[in-house]
Parts: sequence; C-alpha cells; structure tokens
Amino acid sequence: MMDIKTYAASDDRPHAHGTGPDWQESVLFTWFDEKNGLGGFYRLGHEPQHGAGNCCFGVFTSDGGRYRWNVTGEALLAGDRTENHMGLGSTRAMLGDSLRLTAEFPECKVDLVFEDYHARFDYLDLVGVARDDFVAHHYEVAGSMAGQVVLAGRRYDIRAQGYRDRSWGNRFWNQFRSARWWPIVFGPDLSMQVVHLLSADGKFRRYGYLMRQGVPEQLRSSRIVLPVEDDAFTYQRAQLELETRSGERLFIEHEVRDGIVLQVRGFAAVEGIGVAKLNGRNGFGNLEANSNPLGGNQAPASVFFANMDNGLSQMKLRAGS
Repeated sequence: MMDIKTYAASDDRPHAHGTGPDWQESVLFTWFDEKNGLGGFYRLGHEPQHGAGNCCFGVFTSDGGRYRWNVTGEALLAGDRTENHMGLGSTRAMLGDSLRLTAEFPECKVDLVFEDYHARFDYLDLVGVARDDFVAHHYEVAGSMAGQVVLAGRRYDIRAQGYRDRSWGNRFWNQFRSARWWPIVFGPDLSMQVVHLLSADGKFRRYGYLMRQGVPEQLRSSRIVLPVEDDAFTYQRAQLELETRSGERLFIEHEVRDGIVLQVRGFAAVEGIGVAKLNGRNGFGNLEANSNPLGGNQAPASVFFANMDNGLSQMKLRAGS
C-alpha cells in the first residue's frame, strides 16, 4: 500500500479556525438502512469568522415520510461549538472518541452512533489532489450507523451502512459548474468514492478510490451516467463504471429511494440516497449531484424527486409515474 497520512481521533474534534473569510469546518454523516427503508443526511458547516453556520438535516422512509431542516448563514450560539462537538439549532455532532449525531425537532428525533470501518486517511493525499486546490484538510470514512430515529411518532431502530466526512480550511461555494460526489458502502470489506468536478474556469477533474479490507487504492478512471428528470435537477437512478490502478473494473447500478436538497451559500445539490448494486450484492450509496452551468445563485424553482421543504412532509407521486 502506498504511504498515506492518517488523522488521529483528536482531529475529529473542532479545530482552531483560520483568519480568512472563507475558512470553514464541516462534519457530514449520510446513511441508509435497507431493511427499514430509512435514509438520512446531515451536513453542518461552521464559519467562525462570520459567526455563522450552515446545516442540512434530512430523513425519509419507504412509505414516503420526510423531514428536512436546511438553514444557511444562521447565527452560531455560544453552545454550538465546544471542544467535543459542533452543532446548530437542535442538532449536535459529538466528535472525538465517540461519533454521535443527535437532532430533536417536534416531528423528528435522531440519535445515531457512527463506527468507522477503516482508518482516517488523508483524503487529498489519497486521491492525489493538490492541497491548495480544495480545503486544507479533508478525510472521509465508511462505516455503520446505529441507534434510533423517530419520525411523526413512529420509532425506527436503525442499523445502517453509512459514510462520513470531515474537513476544515477554505471553501469556495461558487467555484463549481457541475459537481458529483458519490460514496458507496457495501460493508467493512468494500467501499468506494468518486468525485467529478467542472469548475468555473472550465477545468474538469475526476478522482476517487476503492477501499478493500481497509486498504485504499486510487482509481484510474470513472464514468457516471446520470439520467436527470425534467426539472433538470433530480434523478431516480444512476450508473457508475470505474477502474482501479491495478486494473480491476466494477459496474454499479444505483437506485435512489429519495433525495434531500442541500442548500448552502447559493450552492444547491441533491443527495440521492438509496441502494447500490454490484454483482448481486446490495449496498448503500449517496450520489450528491449539483448542476449549475450558468453559475446562478437561486434555489431550484421546483424539484420532482427530492425534498426541498423544511419540516414534516409526505413524498408526492413521482414525476412520470
């Protein structure tokens, strides 16, 4: 295995912030429990220089139940950032030796613990991206999430495949015209991640890795096929073809069970959460897709197959069905 830096458990805790206006620190959890048909997403970003936070929290169930809470530029309060956690509103991400996500709204409560499947590899070193090209520090880890979700009075005991993300450094939300971020988790023995980015200057980049038995390998190539709905934003399925540096080839089909719209600082993307299929084996995938060819900064006018409403709601009939 190539010599790649790893981060310690202490790096899960909040960091001393930089002085620039674009410095931010984020924590992300995403998961899907196929047995219960329940998935979710949480991304929290702190911008200490602005005293502001951004958060997208959402869950959904197989019978169409949904909850979403998305805020951007919300004021950080004294208890939102401590030595052991980051939070906003009624949401908290406990960080460090224990990784725990909690949220408490009148119609939705979450208490989930994340267990890592592998080491915290230095993401930028792992995929060969220059450190000044993106946030200064970034790692991602596949794992499991277990605990309870209560939605509209119904309790679910969750045992899900999951994925998490930690980053701190400068973040420029207006730099992309198209972005695809796709973690896929089949279990402790196999996970992967693919990124495709088209920047405002026309530069296209693709990179990613495959993690087998906790050992990472860079990708040689990847191809994403993403049929988009008539809203030009959401999607119900996707395909991924990839090849590793050693020549291994994989073909994965992804079925989106529901989408959650992430909005932060003018950036909008769909978190397409569902089932990834590889050679008869089912896993979890979250295809985050942003399409912004003209560089606009408005929210989508309407979405067909994702939740863009804050609060408790019910999935409507799928477009075209």
